[in-house]
Amino acid sequence: TSLTSLTPIDLVARVSVSSKSYLGFLNDFTPPAAGTHPAGDITLRKRCGYGELTTPWMPTEATFSGTVKTAAMLDSGNGPQLFVGGDFNYTSQGTRAQIAHWTTNGWADVGGGFDYEVQPIVNSLVAFDDGEGEALYAGGLFHSALGETANNLAKWDGVRWIEVGRGTNGKVNSIAAFDDGRGPALFIAGDFIAVQSTLDWTGFSYAIPADHLARWDGEQWSSVPAGPP
Repeated sequence: TSLTSLTPIDLVARVSVSSKSYLGFLNDFTPPAAGTHPAGDITLRKRCGYGELTTPWMPTEATFSGTVKTAAMLDSGNGPQLFVGGDFNYTSQGTRAQIAHWTTNGWADVGGGFDYEVQPIVNSLVAFDDGEGEALYAGGLFHSALGETANNLAKWDGVRWIEVGRGTNGKVNSIAAFDDGRGPALFIAGDFIAVQSTLDWTGFSYAIPADHLARWDGEQWSSVPAGPP
C-alpha cells in the first residue's frame, strides 16, 4: 500500500530520525494492517523502493491531548532526537506543553513549553546552526517560555528557551532554513506585519516592518524581496 492511499490532509508532520520515518496526523485514519489511530498520534513507518510499506504501522507508546502539527530532528552531539510540536498540553506520560521529544523512556518535556493568554500552539520546528552550533527553533502562537519573553519565536539550546530577535507581532506559521545567496538563514512566515517589536518607557512600539515574511541570520532581521505579482 502506498502513502498516496491516505487522505492528504491527514499528514501534517514528517521527519526521518536514524533511517526511520515518523509521521504526525491531524485526523483519525485506518493505516494498513493496523487499527484506527487517535488524532495526534505519532506513527512510525518504514519504507523502501517507491514508497511501498514493508511493515505495519506502529504507534509510539503515548498519545497526545491535541494534534501534532510539526516534527523535526535535532542532533546536538548526543545522537539524533525526534521533537514534535502542536496544540497539545499533555501526553499519556504527563504534562508536555506544546512540545516534546522522544526518548528511550517515552515522550519527555522540553523546557516546560510555552505560555499564551489562550491555548499556545507550536506550528513549526526546524534545526538550524546560527554559528553557535545546531539548535532547535520553534514558531507558533506564544508569548513566553518558563517566564522568559519569547514572542512567537524561540530557540532551544538544549537547556533553556531563548528569545529570537524579539520575535514577531503575530503568529508564526512556518520556518525554513535556506541559503538565498547571502548565507544560511531562517525564513519565517506567518500572520505578522513586524518583527523585533519592543516598547520604550513611553509605551511606543519600535519594530521592523515585515509583510508576513522575514529573514533571520542568527544576529539580525532583514527583509525578503517581494516575488512576482
